Amino acid sequence: MVKLSELKGSVIKPGLETVTKLLDRLGNPQLEYKSIHIAGTNGKGSCAAMLREMLIRAGYRTAMYSSPHLHRFNERVTLDHDEISDSDIARLEEVVSEAAEGIEPTYFEFTTAMAYLYFAEKLPDVAIVEVGLGGRLDATNLVDSLVTVITPISMDHQEFLGNDLTSVSREKAGIMKPGIKAVVSRQQSEAMSVIESRSSEIGAPIVIEGREFHSDDANYPFFDFYGRFMRLEGLRCGLMGRHQVQNSAMALATVEVLIENGFDIPDKALRDGVTLVKWPGRLELLDGDPPILLDGTHNPGGAEVLTRTIEEEFPGRKVRLIFGMQVTKDLDTFLSILEPIIEVVHAVPLRDMEYYAPGEIAAAARRLGIKSLAHETVEEALDSAAGSGDMVLVTGSLYLVGEARELPGGVG
Repeated sequence: MVKLSELKGSVIKPGLETVTKLLDRLGNPQLEYKSIHIAGTNGKGSCAAMLREMLIRAGYRTAMYSSPHLHRFNERVTLDHDEISDSDIARLEEVVSEAAEGIEPTYFEFTTAMAYLYFAEKLPDVAIVEVGLGGRLDATNLVDSLVTVITPISMDHQEFLGNDLTSVSREKAGIMKPGIKAVVSRQQSEAMSVIESRSSEIGAPIVIEGREFHSDDANYPFFDFYGRFMRLEGLRCGLMGRHQVQNSAMALATVEVLIENGFDIPDKALRDGVTLVKWPGRLELLDGDPPILLDGTHNPGGAEVLTRTIEEEFPGRKVRLIFGMQVTKDLDTFLSILEPIIEVVHAVPLRDMEYYAPGEIAAAARRLGIKSLAHETVEEALDSAAGSGDMVLVTGSLYLVGEARELPGGVG
């Protein structure tokens, strides 16, 4: 039988044939409940976390499937705030293993099936499902969508999604369904053109930021939201970064669609949801001297947001970067975007995946005129960087952030 432990998480095979066959054998559990399906390059997780918080506070039983995880697989599959148990994982692994005989699913296809089975057992009022990669051919794209959500799109995973923004956008827009409303963030013109074409082609109404809804962040971290029928003023953004106002607005615009579908979500649940939401490892500031900022971003779009946020939140502060990255990512572009705010790069290896060697990262940083050091371990890099007294930023991979949070003494 196929075992989850034998599957490599890094293996990606875009396509729905295998997962369709696997879910058919399992009785299509993903059709037992309605889902909110979220795609995009950046902001998916924050938007999902806010929606979950709002819905729970409104009294709805809310499931969520997200990836990757910081520390352990259980984080990916939750019911309300509770992670799936180890015993449920072991039990569902056996069920999916039997159904997968002769199919050879990927790790993500296997775990997606496990999550859908778990949710079918628990029968949530709604499940929030975050796309793994792309959208059109992603293993999650067989859910019964109540609403689809497309956050900002930029270049990432080019080896699977295409080498231009039009191709990437076509994959993301593939989650849109006939007759189902899609909530869409502001996009670059090429991306919006693809989304609007898809909308017309399949008859999926679109609710677009800047047209049907908008936010005002002039008093950030406080902001106002103006939707199609909701007007909320004096909201407080609970996650760091002005960009989180956009993610909050996306979540609130999605709530408007839910309300149209019969959900009753009071204003207090909305206000508390955007303020009290937690999303560890994403612009997570750890108290201490010096302060340590953790952010799992790994693509150029995320690097731009991260740079702007540090410039605004910590003006003039010297920053030491602890940095590791998978070999599939755009190392030079990422570092060039961060260059204006970085004093020193501390390059580190990653666990359990193919990564740029620390020496290679250090050389790339030096080519950009940034002083750099190569380290054998994350702990060594943290000791070196924190000893300087400068602010420390850990980024380049969510798995790296997770490792930093696990260090003895509790970085996180």
